[in-house]
Amino acid sequence: MVPYDGPRVTDELIHRLEGEEIAFTQGWLEGAMARPGNPRGLRIDRFGDVMAPLAANAPELDFMNRVAGLTPQNVDVLPRVLSLYRATGIRPWFEIAPYSRPGDPVGVALASAGAVPEWHSTLLYAPAAVATMQSGPAGGPSTPVSVRRVEAEEISRFAEILLRGWEVPDDELADAVEDHGHWHGVPGWHLYVAEVEGEAAAAAVLQVRGGVGYLASASTLPAQRNKGCQSALIRRRIVDAAAQGCDILCGQALFGSTSQQNMERAGLRPACTLTTWRLGAAAG
Repeated sequence: MVPYDGPRVTDELIHRLEGEEIAFTQGWLEGAMARPGNPRGLRIDRFGDVMAPLAANAPELDFMNRVAGLTPQNVDVLPRVLSLYRATGIRPWFEIAPYSRPGDPVGVALASAGAVPEWHSTLLYAPAAVATMQSGPAGGPSTPVSVRRVEAEEISRFAEILLRGWEVPDDELADAVEDHGHWHGVPGWHLYVAEVEGEAAAAAVLQVRGGVGYLASASTLPAQRNKGCQSALIRRRIVDAAAQGCDILCGQALFGSTSQQNMERAGLRPACTLTTWRLGAAAG
């Protein structure tokens, strides 16, 4: 085990790491919004550091209707955010990071508005040098896994792998693939496919921005799980992020999930638990 020697968890660190996820989500949504005719009915409103996306034609897609960046310092904008969604009848989600300020003013405000916690995620991080030293060769213990970068002409196939790994229904797949059509051209985004014995098995994204390597969206096809694909993708992205000058790495996974365990085995450690709330149907 490589000794950990990195920045301690502070409000400033959490804000920096959370900002990478917000930037990634914004890049995703801006591309989807730029599709001809904007079929999702997307818009992105900003309230200072708070991002409030809204998809009028996809109200149940949480990532397209999820508020991010709300903190004790800017919780006073919540009434304006609520008014935005109330006008369209959409019940938004809110992803909230903990802060060291006494009490929980954001949680109190959300609960007072009628929101309830729905799930928890873990935000993980590590200095790039530590994670690079801890990462071993790509691949699982018994199945050969190779990882390669995705070329521009493969973007639709990449998106299909990613979405099928998330088990998106077949009748929604074509539209969802179109939401990802711009991913190869976003500055700082690097796309990867993991292959098992030459067959595509998993996909993942690395965002490099401001010295931070963000281990973004990743999934594995159901039939290819438990073969070491995600561990291989994590290791490859760690190495590539360090090679591009990143000083810190971060990623997010559902609390207690296999994805979290894979990241921890690769040298990342939990920074905090994020809570995702959703506004209740009767909120006024």
